[in-house]
Amino acid sequence: MQTSWVNEEKQYKNTAPLSLVISAFSPIDDVKMSSPTIER
Repeated sequence: MQTSWVNEEKQYKNTAPLSLVISAFSPIDDVKMSSPTIER
C-alpha cells in the first residue's frame, strides 16, 4: 500500500509494509472445554 501527496511545493511518497494474518483450525472433542463463555 502506498500514498503520495504534495505539501508546500514538495512531493512526498510513503509505502507501508504489508501484513500477514494467519488463522488455524483443528477438530475438538468438546467445545465446552475449549470456550468457557458458552453456557446453556
